[in-house]
Amino acid sequence: GFCSAGSLPKSHMSSSEHVPPALRGRHAIQDALDVVLEKRDALRSQKAARVAPNLEQITKILYDATARLAPVTRRLSPSTRRNMQRTFAQCGWDVAKYRLIRTPTPGEVLQVFEIMSRGLESVLKNTPTPTPEELDDLRLCCTRLWNLDVNRATPGLHYQINLQGGKSFYDRRDVARDPLFRGISPELLDRPTYRTFIALLDNYEKRVGIDEVVSEHEMREEEEFLNACMDTPVMKYAHAVLAQKGRLPEDIGGARRFLQDLWFGMYKRSRGATADSSGFEHVFVGELKNGKVTGFHNWLQFWMEERRNALDYKGYVRPKRRQGSTMAPDEQEHLIQLNFAWEGAEKMCSSVLIGVSPEFELALYTMVFLMGTSDKTTVALGPYLVDITCHHYRGPKGADRLGTSFPAVSDMTPEEAATTIQAGVRRMQVQRQGSLQYQQRKEENERMRIAAARIQATARGASFRRGTRS
Repeated sequence: GFCSAGSLPKSHMSSSEHVPPALRGRHAIQDALDVVLEKRDALRSQKAARVAPNLEQITKILYDATARLAPVTRRLSPSTRRNMQRTFAQCGWDVAKYRLIRTPTPGEVLQVFEIMSRGLESVLKNTPTPTPEELDDLRLCCTRLWNLDVNRATPGLHYQINLQGGKSFYDRRDVARDPLFRGISPELLDRPTYRTFIALLDNYEKRVGIDEVVSEHEMREEEEFLNACMDTPVMKYAHAVLAQKGRLPEDIGGARRFLQDLWFGMYKRSRGATADSSGFEHVFVGELKNGKVTGFHNWLQFWMEERRNALDYKGYVRPKRRQGSTMAPDEQEHLIQLNFAWEGAEKMCSSVLIGVSPEFELALYTMVFLMGTSDKTTVALGPYLVDITCHHYRGPKGADRLGTSFPAVSDMTPEEAATTIQAGVRRMQVQRQGSLQYQQRKEENERMRIAAARIQATARGASFRRGTRS
C-alpha cells in the first residue's frame, strides 16, 4: 500500500501477483478514487443528517479505507502514495499500524477524504492515457512521448552549445577548437530526474572486461532515479502503454523492479568477465573496448566528461540526408552526430539527443526495446524522423538484455517510414496469428494423441479380458 511492505498484512506484502483480479487492467488512480469518494460521500451524508460517527465508527471507516486501498496504491507512484499517507496522518491515522494515534473529530476525518479526493482527481486529470490508435502504433506512441517531455531543456535558455565545424564520417580532422558545451543551467541540473541521473554516472568501470561491483549505495541511487522518473508524464505514459500491451507489470513497484533489472542488471559483454556491463552503462555512460569508445549516447554525460577534461570534442558529423530546414545543424538542434575522443579512445560518430530529459530517453528506448518489431525502428520525434537502433543481448541463461539503443537521423522520407512501419506492424500481426494457429494445431494433435491412446488402452483391456475368459 502507501506504507512500508513490512508494516502491511501479509496478504498485501507482495506486488502485482496479489492484486485482486477485479482490479487488474483498470486505472489505479481511478480505483483509489472510488474508495475515497465512497468514504467521503458517506461522511457527507452523516453530516447532512446531523449524525456524528463515534470513535469506534471512525476507526472502522479509516481501517476499511486503508485495507481496500493497500493493494491499489501499490500501482501508484511513490509521490502519490506519500501524499496519501501524509493526508491520513492529518486526522491522526497511522496507515503503517492501522490505528489512531490521537482522537480526531468527524470533521477532521471528512476533511481528509475531501483533500484526498481532490488530489486524486487532479492526478487522474493530469495522467496521460494512450489512445487506441497509439496502442497499435509505436510511432504514434513515440511522438506522444516527445510532446509529453515537459522536462526537456530549451536551447539558449537551459544550455548553450558551440557546434563549430562539421565533417563527413570518414574525416579524421579535428574541426572544433573549443568544447561543445558552453554551459548548463543550475536550475535544470537540480530537477529530480537530472540530479538523480547525474549521480549514477560515476558508478561504473569504463573498461569492458573488468567486472563491475555494485554497492548498496549505488543500488539506492538506481532506485531514486527510477522513482523520480516514474513521477513524470513521459514515464507515466510509457508505463500505461506497456502495461496495457502486457510488457510491464501494472503496479508501480513491479514496473520499477522490471526497469531496474532491464537497465541496471549486469551481464557479460566480453570474454573473461562475468558481469562487466549493463544497458544503462553502455547507452548512457559509455564503455572502452579494444581502444574504441562504444555506446555513449547521452548529452549530460558528454557535458560532465568535458567538464573534467576527459573528453575532446572534434566536431559534428554531417548526416547523409536531411528532411527540410528544421534539420539544419545549428545551436537549436536536438539531434546531432558527434565525433570525439574520450579517455584517449575515439568515437567516430555518436548520435546524441541533446536537451531531452533523462526520463524521456529511458522511456523511449524501453518502449522501442519492448515493442519494436526489428533492430531498427523509425519514429517521429517532433521535427525529426529518427531511426532508433535497439539490439537485444541474449545472456547465457536466455535472459533478454538491452545490448544498446541509440538514435540516428533517418535516411527515409516520411512516406517511406510510414510504409516501413505499417509493414512491420503487419509482419508482427502475421507472426502472432501464425503462432496462435501453431499452438492450436499442437493442442489439437495432443487431444487426438490422448484419444487414440485411450482407444488403444480400451482395446487392449478387452483383448486381455477375452484371453482370461478362454
